[in-house]
Amino acid sequence: MQVPPFPPDETSRLAALGRLQILDTPPERVFDDLVALAADICEVPISALSLIDTERQFFKASIGLSVRETSRDVSFCGHTILSPELHVVPAAALDARFADNPLVVGSPGIGFYAGAPLMTSDGHALGALCVIDRVERTLSDRQLHMLARLARQGSELLEARRVNLSLNQVNRALEQAIQERTAFEARLQAIVDAALDAIVAADSRGIVLAWNQAAQRMFGFSEAEIVGRPLTTIMPASFHAAHAAGLARFAASGTSRLAGKVSRLQGRHKDGRIFEIELSLGTWSVGQERYFTGVLRDVTARIQTEAALERERAQGLRQAAIMTSVLGNMGDGVIVTDERGEFVLYNEAAVRMLGRGPEHGTPDAWPDGYGLFSSDGLTPLPFESTPLHRALRGEHVSQFEILTRTPEHPRGRWHSVTSGPIHDAKGSLIGTVSVGRDITQRKDIESQLEQQAQELRQLAFNDELTGLYNRRGFLLLAEHQLLVAMRQLTPALLLYVDLDGMKQINDQLGHDEGDRALRDTAQVIRAVIREADVAARLGGDEFAVLMVAAGASTESVVLERFSVALAQHRSSHPRSFRLQMSFGVTRFDPSKPIKLESLLAEADALMYEQKRQRRSPPPVALEPAPG
Repeated sequence: MQVPPFPPDETSRLAALGRLQILDTPPERVFDDLVALAADICEVPISALSLIDTERQFFKASIGLSVRETSRDVSFCGHTILSPELHVVPAAALDARFADNPLVVGSPGIGFYAGAPLMTSDGHALGALCVIDRVERTLSDRQLHMLARLARQGSELLEARRVNLSLNQVNRALEQAIQERTAFEARLQAIVDAALDAIVAADSRGIVLAWNQAAQRMFGFSEAEIVGRPLTTIMPASFHAAHAAGLARFAASGTSRLAGKVSRLQGRHKDGRIFEIELSLGTWSVGQERYFTGVLRDVTARIQTEAALERERAQGLRQAAIMTSVLGNMGDGVIVTDERGEFVLYNEAAVRMLGRGPEHGTPDAWPDGYGLFSSDGLTPLPFESTPLHRALRGEHVSQFEILTRTPEHPRGRWHSVTSGPIHDAKGSLIGTVSVGRDITQRKDIESQLEQQAQELRQLAFNDELTGLYNRRGFLLLAEHQLLVAMRQLTPALLLYVDLDGMKQINDQLGHDEGDRALRDTAQVIRAVIREADVAARLGGDEFAVLMVAAGASTESVVLERFSVALAQHRSSHPRSFRLQMSFGVTRFDPSKPIKLESLLAEADALMYEQKRQRRSPPPVALEPAPG
């Protein structure tokens, strides 16, 4: 057995997994649905969403497994995370890596495995979405493609969990800061807590005044190490001359060529590493003093992080100017109200999100004034249900989905809104803060995935040729009907139907005529059965019908109806073959119930006995068409 090696990024991968706080958590429906859909699509008895820890693999969700974790040394998913591609093992017992693996030679007896890694946005494989069978087999290209798509959806769910945890941490930090600061400082700190990028403030000489935690993570310097030092400390030497010229221009005129736009630059880490960044620059003044604030994003790894702006306790006017500059550069809509619900702050992103400014300032005017609708997209949202109004009542509302319709977007745009109350140091309500993000694209993707899932479920339970249920659909529905029959003490009949002469039709007339004979058989069955009965093509030329609320007296009636329907079909549908069927009928007694498999076996045997006892040979499939 080959123990899976550690990937090169093991340390940072484990750190990313730890930040999710998902290990040893209870099952969640959204992950359970994902593995159920994977098992259904790939037609396997076992499926799992596995997360690879230091020495184990933890199953966040699974079907067909009785344990929540196994050793990493014997895990198949430990091999899957070594590559961003699908990992398929068609025959585990023949693969040198797994032939003597306890999961192969023992329970659950893995014969086949296919897994797709769960990738983070920065390229770490945290685990895998896998499907397992106990026999050797393969998957179709479509099944492999859908497994990869479901794994990407699982990665998005994990990423959403990470963002939500981060927002919760930001909110907790915000509430503690509000208790220690004045009401004015608390409002502004709530805005800065929504910032996910590095924020740096400096004076006209280029000396660093303020430095948040995101900047510390990005550049490696703590606030104590960097405040009071020049900005050139975090710049490559090749940028120093241009920076000096820009500072001179800023000191003389108060303007900067970089202000008001996004610029691509380079940053220098404490360890000397050079990396690509994007800079959004804003300027502000206090009296005659000029300052600027930069919002920076590391685009080398496309890391978007949340941050709470931490700075020295300074005079309120300077801190207010820094916070206001940050507000103007944020991509999410931010709205702050006072304790009466009147708008205090309302950034440009909020204007774009709602299609208008803060003119509808009182709570009872919000739903109509801003075209707000509930999560069904049809019902107007009552003002008492809006996140802002609920926050005024002291509630914390997380990721509340709202549809907004504006003249620019008459069909509407979806937004996720998080709102909460703001309290002063004494615990009194002084206002609310809300952050909204456009999730229209995500909702469109979710709708498309749900539609595809419904189509796949339809294909999984129906026979494509005849339109009847397939074996899987029949077993599922028939088991349910028999349970109902036992509860209601009603009898049932199981008919096993065989299309006679199928091999002759295929061999001598071709498979197109064979397919026609199968469709004709299904048509005759539909003409005989009732709406509540369950009919299916079990495979090849064999069909089954479960007739509920049908006793012994019904058997002869049903067979006579089949005889009549066959004769009528032959008369009205001339064919180059003679359509004929053999039947086996068995009865289900609810007072002495037996399993569905036993009913099928008994009916099958009776059908073959009918074939054997026929005085004349089975009908030949090459009878000339009438006329």
